[in-house]
Amino acid sequence: MADTLVALAHIILNGVTSIQKKCNEEGTAFPSLDEQFTVQTEAARRQFMPEVIPVMAAAHQLLASLQAPGPYTAQTTRGGHIVAALDVSVRGHVPEILREAGPEGAHARDIAARNGIDEKKLARVLRMLATHHIFKEVSPGIFANNRHSSALDTGKPVSEILAKPEDKWDNTSGSGALVELFAGDSLRVAAHASDQIVDPKTTHSQEVRETAFNRAFNTQETFWEFYSRPENTYRLKRFNIAMKGSTAYGDPTEVLRGFEWEKLPKGAVVVDVGGGLGSTTQTIFDAHNHLQYIVQDRASVIDNAKEFWQASRPDALANGKVQLQVHNFFDAQPVPKASVYLLRAILHDWPDHHNAKILKHLLDVAGPDTKLIIMDKIVQFACTQEGEFENIPGTEFDNAPAPLLANYGYSKCMQYSADFEMLNEFNGQERTLSDFLELLTSVGWKIERVCGLKTDNWPRLVAVPA
Repeated sequence: MADTLVALAHIILNGVTSIQKKCNEEGTAFPSLDEQFTVQTEAARRQFMPEVIPVMAAAHQLLASLQAPGPYTAQTTRGGHIVAALDVSVRGHVPEILREAGPEGAHARDIAARNGIDEKKLARVLRMLATHHIFKEVSPGIFANNRHSSALDTGKPVSEILAKPEDKWDNTSGSGALVELFAGDSLRVAAHASDQIVDPKTTHSQEVRETAFNRAFNTQETFWEFYSRPENTYRLKRFNIAMKGSTAYGDPTEVLRGFEWEKLPKGAVVVDVGGGLGSTTQTIFDAHNHLQYIVQDRASVIDNAKEFWQASRPDALANGKVQLQVHNFFDAQPVPKASVYLLRAILHDWPDHHNAKILKHLLDVAGPDTKLIIMDKIVQFACTQEGEFENIPGTEFDNAPAPLLANYGYSKCMQYSADFEMLNEFNGQERTLSDFLELLTSVGWKIERVCGLKTDNWPRLVAVPA
């Protein structure tokens, strides 16, 4: 055991030393936890990811190794408390209140005076979050933003948010909306997961109306049907904005890498199927505006997408470079022989028998040169995996060096949490390469290659008609 502790400590030391050396060589500094979040400093941090990932994995594995099993598992079960506390801070507009207070921070009583939350309860909530490095307690009862909490700030005046709370997340990065989504509805659903999974009546179900979500909200509607209710207008809008925020997890320009967008002929059609607001399309459009883009989704989503594009790229709609089209991907695809059909974060929302329908509709209208690009998490086993897909370029995983978990453990935990959430809400899943191969082959698609498997948050599977 002592050898393992030393090995983990060396990974941490070597990684931090490498980061510091690179900073010195480039005359830059790694972003401090005490400074405010900016897009620029986050872009700077990303260049250190090859060093950051093993350090994060080793640091968490070292903590797990040093802590007694009882306290470690007990504290893990209390993770929901941190999530609930985050929800209080976001719904109480604390990041915005503290931004307006300035770097010296504000006392809990002054924060409470603005958001109406009980002063003592609020202080306890923020103290727990500060203990987990979200906000900081600069002196007894006085709190200020740090890098993590400031990333949740909408940038809007508190007075504006209080006047129109339903518009809080409009024209924001979506990071805060994502946290409110996870900390609110997702936490409520997760509380029912064990009952759903253990219950003999539902444990084997693959149906989208038999999920922990259905238990939590006491509904027979699917997630999407429930969110489309008139009384859930805020929920749906927040969800769409949150999905925009999810593109910022990692590098939103990942979609540009590995696939030769520039080689597509002028006017070639790219269809973003179930594209939400079209934030991924917008990234491609900004880099390759010689193409024609169609963003498809349900009517209620397209209404929000119109607002998004009018606010950010109105010319793209006016000149027809980007079209917003109402379409249900379980219906026949209305755009035949597109150069690219893009599915970003779609297949993980559905069990295989539903995905087969989506993929079959695309295959039915695909041309001989059509490419299907699937942007989804690709789950790696927590043990070494190699040599299984040697005939498909780009499928070799980056197995972590011992004694780290092969999948880099904590540093990659988001995809496993996402997998659990897909199970709870849709009976969907984040898939392994084997899962994708089986699904696509069963429909008639052939995986041609995988882009960004080792490096990117959203790898891309490129498939062609078999």
